[in-house]
Amino acid sequence: MQRVRPSAPQLAGLAPYDPGHLPARACLNANESAYALSAAATCALAQAVCGRLLQRYPDPLARDLRARIAALHGVGEERILVGNGGDELLFDLALAYGGPGRTLLVAPPSFSSYETDARLTGTALCELPRVEAAASDDATFGGGSSTRETHCVSSENGPTGPRRGGGVVSTPTAPDAGTLATFAPDGPALAGRVSQGDIDLVMLASPNNPTGDALTERFVSDLLDASDALVLIDQAYVEFADARFDLVRLLDAHENLAILRTFSKAYALAGARLGYLLASETVIGELCKVRQPYSVDAFSALAGQAALDAQGEVDDAVSATVGERARLSRALALMPGVTVFASEANFVLFRVADAHRIWQRLYDEHGILLRDFSSAPQLTDCLRVSVGTPQENDAFLDALTGLTGGPA
Repeated sequence: MQRVRPSAPQLAGLAPYDPGHLPARACLNANESAYALSAAATCALAQAVCGRLLQRYPDPLARDLRARIAALHGVGEERILVGNGGDELLFDLALAYGGPGRTLLVAPPSFSSYETDARLTGTALCELPRVEAAASDDATFGGGSSTRETHCVSSENGPTGPRRGGGVVSTPTAPDAGTLATFAPDGPALAGRVSQGDIDLVMLASPNNPTGDALTERFVSDLLDASDALVLIDQAYVEFADARFDLVRLLDAHENLAILRTFSKAYALAGARLGYLLASETVIGELCKVRQPYSVDAFSALAGQAALDAQGEVDDAVSATVGERARLSRALALMPGVTVFASEANFVLFRVADAHRIWQRLYDEHGILLRDFSSAPQLTDCLRVSVGTPQENDAFLDALTGLTGGPA
């Protein structure tokens, strides 16, 4: 046979996820940690790997790591599920709580995998877009009015700084001058929409990628109280946010809450592909029915434990990143024609005229790679810069100054 039959119909017109990976002198596009784990932590990991018999299958539930994560958050091990990066767990949620005849609610702009997973699982998608506004406590942390229209579509179509002690801290990102903005989801509208009873799954990121805003405890509690829909709060970047945005304390009161975390960002293990979910025992049990067996390999499970053993240096790296985030925000906002979006993550979204051309010149002329969102819906002329080392951030600001003609 010289041909193959078509793939599943939901793949028609679907483009593969493109992370924008290119070789660069300064890779500030993927929100990775600017600081690698120390040589001591890496050597300890290597020794642990040498002690394992890699011809044997790993513990299917990574129980040793699961116990460490449970202790970190003060919850029972039965409320933890470890996965091959947060991406696997997001897809598992779509498999278990989505599907034909079911609906996922999202608030774009946000992580594109939510929409992709809905399409792949035949889940209908309901979108309640965020709204851009001048930054304020309300706007930055998830307030807003309830007057927007809901759009539903078919799924067929080197660090220093104070220790955080395992908690989360935040340095104010508001610049001294210039324009600071935010994208805010609409709390009352979201709660009202899920209260209609036809939403099965909600996926919201806090802090949100790529906009950087975070959701308050009150915002999330109101949403959870409005329906029995499973609400997934993707907290991949929460280590860089103020402590009040850590939502683990809501788990006991809300069986319909799931929280996603990752080792890819603050714990500097993007290459190991390791994430985990905190949820009720009921939800974890359903996810175990759809997850791939042995999805977390022995090396990644050991890497997660090594990163937790290095919590002090991880905390120092986070503190340094938060300080640099504030410096980047201030410098960008002082540049003429630049709008900066308030961020609680390890990146800063900003808008500048002719953004795609600037993105290209930063890469071609300076070897600096950002993430280009300039043609994405709601993000016209927007670029996202990951917080790098002080030296990388200086190089970026100097290069952008030369391209925009503004002070850095």
